[in-house]
Amino acid sequence: MKKVLTLFAMVLLLFSISFGSTASSSTPDRVFLDDFSGKLSTNWRVTEGDWMVENNKLVGKGVILSRVDLPTNRVVKFHLKTLEEESVSFLGKYESDENLVRISLNSNGTTQFIVLDEGKKVVDEQFSVPIELSNVHTYRVVFSGAEVRFSTDGETNFEQSFDPITEINGKFGLNTNSQVQVTMVRGTSFETPILITSIGQSPGAKMGQILADRANVSSIYKSRITPQELEETEAKTLIPIIGVSGKGLGAAGLDLSDEIDLASKVFDKAGALSIPIISMHIEGKARRGEMSDPIIKEFVPRSDYVVVKASGNQDDLFTDLANTNDIPFITIEGTAGVSAVLSDLFYSRQEQ
Repeated sequence: MKKVLTLFAMVLLLFSISFGSTASSSTPDRVFLDDFSGKLSTNWRVTEGDWMVENNKLVGKGVILSRVDLPTNRVVKFHLKTLEEESVSFLGKYESDENLVRISLNSNGTTQFIVLDEGKKVVDEQFSVPIELSNVHTYRVVFSGAEVRFSTDGETNFEQSFDPITEINGKFGLNTNSQVQVTMVRGTSFETPILITSIGQSPGAKMGQILADRANVSSIYKSRITPQELEETEAKTLIPIIGVSGKGLGAAGLDLSDEIDLASKVFDKAGALSIPIISMHIEGKARRGEMSDPIIKEFVPRSDYVVVKASGNQDDLFTDLANTNDIPFITIEGTAGVSAVLSDLFYSRQEQ
């Protein structure tokens, strides 16, 4: 039975994408961002109706799809409101009109979850989700194996297992009878458990593990890891905390060249194992300078996603590296913001 349905997850918008490519063309796209700050991105395909970007908003009615696919497990988040009192459907996973996952929000306060497989409706569930569609809401849909979680403004609307969707991947999009206005879409595909480690032997890696626990995201912590150890773990995503501590390197009997050499081999192994990399610089200005900057310049361009504390990016080094290499990145104001980022990126054990 053919089961390649794309995760067009949640309600309306098909999260599209403005940063489509990851560091390596041999790995699947895992991050899609669009804040509609320019014209309609070529990463979208309009299949029905009229869609345009105006005043930093996507406005339209009909069907719009991503031109790229995300792997099966994914998280999609977007800000959206309807301009008419009609239904809005999010195509969370989409291969064709015959194979898809659709979440429809209706003006009567119901939400319908449908899975089509070769044109047959194998799932048709209805939930009571009273939502004022005309207000701006943050919608979030998570697919993790057979699990689906749909939430509005941080409140879980429904969470269930639907076995038919486990093998579905592909595009995502929006199918709406109502004109809608979208201000942001983010789609990611990263899996747990995450492995948190250090490049530079700073205390930031241990702090990262604590913050992952607060976010209820399954994690493994290794202050320093070898390529062989990475292969032997169950890690699905590698999160190196970048920042050099001279004291930490000295205590471990290492020098900077040792650290760079080992980290390069670990990154190579992650690539060979198709393990995505989210590099984080979360200790701010204190972890910048002549020791940390070579590591930042070496490994940020090899990442799939980058998280940086604002005080560590005052000279826009991370911004320049990310933009030059088409690496999506997000800025946090304080280290504690790591928990919120992890909650957004992963299927946590409990909605935050």
